[in-house]
Formats: sequence, structure tokens, C-alpha cells
Amino acid sequence: MELRKTAEPAIAAWLHSEIGELTESLGSELPMLGSVAKRSERRGAPALADDVLAAWHRELARQRHIVGHAEVSFVEQARRAGWSEERISSVLGLDDDVEVQAHVDALESLLVRTHPSQRLLPWTG
Repeated sequence: MELRKTAEPAIAAWLHSEIGELTESLGSELPMLGSVAKRSERRGAPALADDVLAAWHRELARQRHIVGHAEVSFVEQARRAGWSEERISSVLGLDDDVEVQAHVDALESLLVRTHPSQRLLPWTG
């Protein structure tokens, strides 16, 4: 039985040991990690191995960076399409008193601060 190819083989191997055969249709393992880990904990399984935790953390860093860039791009494109700041704020789930630009600025700052060229540890685990 072949494990699904993933950027993080430790995650794929652990999930395979917990839930059986993985299929190509699963997509990213990230959404299921928390629920599978909680289920394993409830049934008394040992704590996750260090390599699985390190891989999980690297995947979180990658996905956080991807989502941050995507959100900034979304705001740019929504503005380009003529969406109001109120509508953008609403779909992003921001409070009325939070300006969209302040949110974008905070995201961009985070993306710079957490880029591997600035801070390598989140990317290497």
C-alpha cells in the first residue's frame, strides 16, 4: 500500500497509521490533523512523535503564508472589482471599526516577519 505523496511524509505516515489508507482525494492533511490527533488522544494513544509535531508545525507555517498572501490578493482584487470597504470588511469577518487597510497592513507585516529569510525556525520546525 503506497502512502499519499505529501510535503510532509511524517504526517502522511502518522495519518495512515491512525485512519488507514489515504486517498488522493483527501487534499491537504492539515484540516484533519487536529481531529485525528484528538481522537487518538481519547483512545489513549501515545503523544505524537516529535517528527510529526515538527512536520505539523512546518505545514502550519506554509499554509499560514499561503493564506496570508491569498487574503491580501483577494482584497486587492475586490477593490479592483469595485467592492466597498464595508463589503470587504463584512466578507472577511472584520469588526465594523476595523479598517480593511489596517488588516491588510497587519497581514503584510506578518508575511514579512515570518518569511524564511527573516525567521527560519517556523519553516524548519
